[in-house]
Amino acid sequence: DTNQVHGDVFEYLQLNTPGFSTFARNPFIPGPVATYRQNQFGGSVGGPVVKNKLFSFFDTQLNRQSQGGSVLTSVPDVPNRAGNFSDWLAFSPNYQIYDPTTGNAATGVGRTPFPGNIIPAGNLSTQAQKIQTYFPLPNTQQIAGAPFENNYATSGSLAITGNSYNTREDYYLNSKNSIFGRYSYQGFTESAPGAFGALAGGPAAGGNYAGSSVADNQSLAIGWTSTLSPTLINELRFGWMHYHVFDVPQGYGQTPATDAGIPGLNLDKTYTSGMPFFNITSTSFPYYLGYSLGANECNCPLTESEDQFQFVDNLSKTVGKHTFKMGADLRYAMNLRVPSDTHRAGQLT
Repeated sequence: DTNQVHGDVFEYLQLNTPGFSTFARNPFIPGPVATYRQNQFGGSVGGPVVKNKLFSFFDTQLNRQSQGGSVLTSVPDVPNRAGNFSDWLAFSPNYQIYDPTTGNAATGVGRTPFPGNIIPAGNLSTQAQKIQTYFPLPNTQQIAGAPFENNYATSGSLAITGNSYNTREDYYLNSKNSIFGRYSYQGFTESAPGAFGALAGGPAAGGNYAGSSVADNQSLAIGWTSTLSPTLINELRFGWMHYHVFDVPQGYGQTPATDAGIPGLNLDKTYTSGMPFFNITSTSFPYYLGYSLGANECNCPLTESEDQFQFVDNLSKTVGKHTFKMGADLRYAMNLRVPSDTHRAGQLT
């Protein structure tokens, strides 16, 4: 009976409690197992607003999720930060550092090695010294004799939310006319700092993503069905759809490169703000700082908005054993996309 109120509620909870262990855990990363929590809940209700005339239905589903993870990566050790790379040379002769101001500038032939693999203090970049302070200090050592590699372990969590709402109303004007309306909303967020903190970024520590992402989806539909005669029916519908996503690095609005004295990177406090991606390479492993699609899947900043409007009218005519249908479908769409496949704050190797 549609003149009665019906409803339901539900909840689904998944949680690993303290002491929980999983065989999927990486045994080479020290520290406790990261917490995982997911809670989905919601419900629905439907019934009459005006008996035999106006009916309403509403449902919602909410999701709150904390997805933990851990990462083992590399950061400069204390001697390296002062230009002392003797530990690298002791580990392998392939890590000898040469004075770039000597020898052939094009080929490197004839360059002089720095004594003891130590770069003189006067040769160190003040900008680099300021940027490297965003790296945390090592907290572990995985390889004997190599305190500079795989020397930082941490864990983090990716916070995920989802909100979904739907409502529909049906109104019966009379025996020949009925109207319906429907509105739907879905909103999602993802947020996680990098392994080195919000502004410094670095590899993702909670799952595979670091950054802050917001997405909103909305749609609306209105329809009017009119029975003009026993053999003639007209359907008129209007629809609207809206999609918007905004994905930015943590530290959005800040200018760490400018603060360190590096020109040409943080040109404003919006699209080129945040920590640039610094990819410091070596023969076997990289040092990552900042945000980028390759470092932590932050395709940011990314802005996209789309709207679509639709008008539809269908006329159906029954003639004997045949039904004829004619109508029109008119749509108008708008789209704006500002992608950042390459991080707009800059990517440096």
